[in-house]
Amino acid sequence: MQQIETKALIIKGTNYGESDRIMVLITEDLGNIKGIAKGARKSLKRFGGALEPFTLTKLLIKEGKGELCYINDAKVVNTFKSIKSDIEKISYGSYILELADALSVEDNDPVSETNKVFFALLLSSLEKLDSSKEPQVVVREFEIRVLSLTGYMPSLVECTSCGNNIFHAKGKSEVFHETAFSQSRGGVVCEGCRGHEKSAFDFVSPGTLKTLSNVLSGRVSFTKHALDESGVLLGRFISQHIGKRLKSLDFIEHMKGI
Repeated sequence: MQQIETKALIIKGTNYGESDRIMVLITEDLGNIKGIAKGARKSLKRFGGALEPFTLTKLLIKEGKGELCYINDAKVVNTFKSIKSDIEKISYGSYILELADALSVEDNDPVSETNKVFFALLLSSLEKLDSSKEPQVVVREFEIRVLSLTGYMPSLVECTSCGNNIFHAKGKSEVFHETAFSQSRGGVVCEGCRGHEKSAFDFVSPGTLKTLSNVLSGRVSFTKHALDESGVLLGRFISQHIGKRLKSLDFIEHMKGI
């Protein structure tokens, strides 16, 4: 890889040696990468605060040895001050970054549209979180959009067993058949396919399913119940499909006193 200039969002960093930092980044052009910033802890002129989490930076990157590239220069573009000054936004922002890190991949093609779309989604979600008075709504929207983009989207309307729509029209109204959500099957299961088995499912209210299914169309209005119920549901679903529970969820639950 030749030296390339790209925008990046800082996910996390760890100290290395006497003065270096190893960074995890999601970039606009290369996807999820790791880089080493030589002398970052001593060279404030070169890096300043450009390598802190919740920072949009413009980086100069060059291919290195192994899995690490070299971060030769970094300039701050946006520091998301509102997020950094609010403990609630920090907790939800940390979850967004951790989830993005878990679902994004490295792609060395600098013209990859997937990289650009993923980066744009993450950036717009942090911008919304920075200005929003409803951080949980921003998180729910990000979860649904990033799951859809990466191919992990659960089935929220069609039964994962028989394929039937769980909402059946009757005149001008809709009759909702009791449904359950299966983490292992990846979505809702209608009453007929579930039978009398209950222990393997999370039961979901129709309002929550309707709200989540409308996120991609942009027609979203969350009730408190839908926010809370969908948070538990999607948290379990994501943990199931990425094979681990994200650490930031523990911080959120601690903050909320759960």
